[in-house]
Amino acid sequence: TKPKCTASMFGSQAHHVHRWEYGGRTTIGNLGAACGHDNRREGPGSAQWKTAVIRTGPDKGRVGWIDPTDPTRTPQVNNTLFPEVILRRIWARHHTAAPAPPPPDGATPTPPQRE
Repeated sequence: TKPKCTASMFGSQAHHVHRWEYGGRTTIGNLGAACGHDNRREGPGSAQWKTAVIRTGPDKGRVGWIDPTDPTRTPQVNNTLFPEVILRRIWARHHTAAPAPPPPDGATPTPPQRE
C-alpha cells in the first residue's frame, strides 16, 4: 500500500497499522498490505515511514503512508493498482463546472429576447 509500490497482493505481507509488537490487533480495521521491503521501512524511528488509517475524505478507511521527509506529515495512499481511482480523480479535476463570471459593472443579466 506504500505510495508508488507496484507489488501485488500476492507479493505482499499483512501490515499492522498499529504495530503488532505494541499491542496492535490482527483485525481488518488495523491491517493493510505491504511488500516485505516496505513493511520493514515502516516503524517507530524518526527516519522511518509511519502508517495511519485515513478517517475522512475520499480515501476513508485506506492505509495512508507518511513519508518521514514530508514536513506536512500528510498520509498518502497508493493508487498504482487502482486505475479506476486515478481516472475518477482526473475526470473530477478536469470536469468540474466553473462558476459563471459576474456581469460587467454589476449589471443584472437579462434573459435573451425572442423576436
